[in-house]
Amino acid sequence: MARDVPRIDTRTNATAPIGVLGFRWADLTVAYGAVWASSTGNRALIRLDPLTGEENERITLGPAPDALAAGRGAVWAAMRKTVTVARYDIKAERLEKIDVGGTPNDLVFAHGSVWVAVR
Repeated sequence: MARDVPRIDTRTNATAPIGVLGFRWADLTVAYGAVWASSTGNRALIRLDPLTGEENERITLGPAPDALAAGRGAVWAAMRKTVTVARYDIKAERLEKIDVGGTPNDLVFAHGSVWVAVR
C-alpha cells in the first residue's frame, strides 16, 4: 500500500502533490537536506528527495519504527515494539538503539536533547 504526500507552500497555503510513495509511512521529518520517513511495514527509515519525493536511501531499523525527530546530526525514531529509540548518525551512517525503559510513543528534539513520551 502507498500514501500520498502533498507539500504545502507556506507563503500561499497552496498544496502541491509530490506523488505517491511506494510504501506506507508512519511519520515524516525534514533534516539535513532530505525528507525522512519511517516505514513500519518495511522496518526502515527512508531518505526522500525533498523536491520529488523519490527514495534515495533505506536504512533498516527493526520492528515498528514510528515517530521521528531530527537533531545533533542524527534522525531519531521511536521503536514501539522494542522499547528503544533508534539513532541514525547521518555523517557516520551508523545506527544505535537506546533503551528508554518503556514503549516510546512520540519524540521531539529540543535544546540539545531528545524528549521521549513513554507509555
